[in-house]
Amino acid sequence: MEVGDLVKMKSSMWWILRTMPVAKRYTDRMGIVVGVAHNSVKVNVQGEDKTRTDLAEHWEKIEADDESW
Repeated sequence: MEVGDLVKMKSSMWWILRTMPVAKRYTDRMGIVVGVAHNSVKVNVQGEDKTRTDLAEHWEKIEADDESW
């Protein structure tokens, strides 16, 4: 994963975070990677004014031929 990549949260993380009211706002949205450090990423989530810092393994890169977006 690199800066500028379009990403979405993996569905396995959605199942873990689905019971948290705050997390429901961003688990189904796409974001843009704005920073990468070791095993973590900073993601600007679509529709939010915050930058989320999370483990890179919780996010997956959206490819141009991916039909899920």
